[in-house]
Amino acid sequence: MDDNQLIVLKKSNKKPVEGDIFVLSIRDNLYCFGKVIRTNVESRDSFVNGMYLIYIFDYFSSSDVYTKSIEDNNILLVEVINTQLWRKGFAKSIAFSEVTDKQKNEDFGFWDIIRETYVDVSGSELGYIPKYKSVYGLGSYGLIGKELNKIVNERGL
Repeated sequence: MDDNQLIVLKKSNKKPVEGDIFVLSIRDNLYCFGKVIRTNVESRDSFVNGMYLIYIFDYFSSSDVYTKSIEDNNILLVEVINTQLWRKGFAKSIAFSEVTDKQKNEDFGFWDIIRETYVDVSGSELGYIPKYKSVYGLGSYGLIGKELNKIVNERGL
């Protein structure tokens, strides 16, 4: 298996909804958890418009069992993605938890490579460097797998 890949858990054609908690398997018996924060993102960028905003929490476990306290951890990754993460089976929705006001208002943004500035999910300029950041555009399960494996390797997990 490619060290940058996620492990397939269960393929699903069911579209994720806001508040869905999902699990990702980075390696055998190594899991992390994420949450769908927003569906049908509105953006000036056609590649981002209509997609999903997700957070992946800074929490790794040998178990794929969700507990509410996982959401108390910092955000590890913030990404805009399509449903391929679920359709290909790399993400498995396992629980539901309403998106909190805190989660809706986290300080995140995306680096717009073309405009060379940080923007919000809709593509509007932020004017500052956010706490949680990623590159603006449509993310992928490959990118998420690569980033998570890099973090796992750096931490020696």
